[in-house]
Amino acid sequence: MYDNGKTIEIECPSLYEDDIMSEEFMMQEEKKIRLKQLQQQQRQKIYNARINAQKEHIFREIPHFHKQYQFADKEDIIKLKTFLQSLPTITSHRLDISQLLFNNEVKYVNDINTHFNVYICFLCGSSELFELFPCGDIQDIINDFDSWQAISPYLILVFENFEDFLFIDDEKKIMQSRQSPMKNIK
Repeated sequence: MYDNGKTIEIECPSLYEDDIMSEEFMMQEEKKIRLKQLQQQQRQKIYNARINAQKEHIFREIPHFHKQYQFADKEDIIKLKTFLQSLPTITSHRLDISQLLFNNEVKYVNDINTHFNVYICFLCGSSELFELFPCGDIQDIINDFDSWQAISPYLILVFENFEDFLFIDDEKKIMQSRQSPMKNIK
């Protein structure tokens, strides 16, 4: 350019330099995305290892687990979590059974002499234990009850209709949900 007869040079970054800067920016962004993915994968591996450790703990406490029990599948886990969230007082931080609706009748574990399947929901233990929901016949659970209570002293046994439940405390007392059709238990 000319200004009063003098040549003025203006530095302009070339398109090539812009491309390099843009590529470097893109590479940085890709690295950030990849790092986040790797961190998420690592968290998932750690979570899976903790879940597996809890399963191994259950298998040690209940050696014949594979013969009599199974873990809930993904669809049932969603139903169980929805059900548990609907209960007013069940949280991993606090157990306040006074707000739950129970029948007046309180039974002991050994009083149950019928067969039906239930899901076991642990109310004490690690957060990973709260993600596991074994399922089995109520009689098998009663036969192994001391082992189940060694895993968690407080349990909720949820019926297959995902509405009715039994709460079992550390003294092996059973409190039935108010809507529970417990004519079968005697």
